[in-house]
Amino acid sequence: MIRKYSIYYASLAALIVFFQGIYINISFQSLVLRTVIGFCAFYILGNLLGVITIESLLEGQLQKKDAKNKKNLSKKAKSNTDKE
Repeated sequence: MIRKYSIYYASLAALIVFFQGIYINISFQSLVLRTVIGFCAFYILGNLLGVITIESLLEGQLQKKDAKNKKNLSKKAKSNTDKE
């Protein structure tokens, strides 16, 4: 979810930095540089957080699947021993 919207968060951060630069009245070159750096930093941060979140979610899903498979195997083994 975070990764999907990281470009929007980065754009919002860049706009905030841009208008802050206009408010404190810095030179145009410095303003553009700060805006670009702010956008890149927040975009990278959003992607990293998204990757970490996705990996942890996938890991949780795999653990649930493993637990379910073990439960099913134990049920099958129990039913096989009952049949014998």
